[in-house]
Amino acid sequence: MHGTSGVGGLIGGTFGSAGVNPRGKVINAYATGVVTKTGGSTSVGGLVGSTGSGDRFTYKYTYWNNSVGSDTSVGLGGSGASQTGIGSKSTEQLYTQSTYEPLDSTWNFTPGTGDWFMAGYPVLQMEINHMK
Repeated sequence: MHGTSGVGGLIGGTFGSAGVNPRGKVINAYATGVVTKTGGSTSVGGLVGSTGSGDRFTYKYTYWNNSVGSDTSVGLGGSGASQTGIGSKSTEQLYTQSTYEPLDSTWNFTPGTGDWFMAGYPVLQMEINHMK
């Protein structure tokens, strides 16, 4: 991904219109691609490019790859964006199942019944079942 504003590895931006504060949850997600900015933009993030003022998004167990040469040192772009619930990880860490399994995590890798399967990066189990 590259651009001048709202450039993110997973979401470009979380913006509301006048008087509307967007809200939502991003849980159990990761971004792996290169994110680069053109010009002097600060609205660049490994996960979300720009967060609107007053947005009420919640992030939990979300990661971005810091090993791919991105122009990002933060997960959420924009001035003053809270970096709570996200983490910068190397490719090696993102290829390791234990990265996704903190004690209170909702990533489920149980063979046969879990939501996720490790195939380099995590893959949704339903994708694996669909390919069979």
